[in-house]
Amino acid sequence: MKKNNNKGFTLIELLAVVVILLAISVMAITSISAAIERNKAQQDEKRQALIVSQGELYYDLHKNKFSGKNVACMPVGILDLTADDLKNSDGNPMGGYVRYYKISKIIGNKENVNVSFSYVTDESECNGNIIGWLDD
Repeated sequence: MKKNNNKGFTLIELLAVVVILLAISVMAITSISAAIERNKAQQDEKRQALIVSQGELYYDLHKNKFSGKNVACMPVGILDLTADDLKNSDGNPMGGYVRYYKISKIIGNKENVNVSFSYVTDESECNGNIIGWLDD
């Protein structure tokens, strides 16, 4: 009498394991890709905040150029930034402007002035007031 000694896996069992591993891999890759994209977006936001901060410093050093203007823009190229500071998370150059916006309110006898800065990429948001190299 011959003993039947099959100590292996069937093709169905092997295929089931492969399908389960593929499903786990797809979920992991999707999760990792989403994390990478979130990280890139955060890097770009921080880079824009750095650019705006440099715009504020430029404003503090050159306030006379902004007198009489409620809206003006500084090209990012005139700011004290390195070439690496002006690249987004994909390595592409970031153009654009730091937009200066002044709001004046008269309360009683006093003028209250608030100044804000933001990063913009569209020149039309500058109202034609570009502060640049020629003004230095």
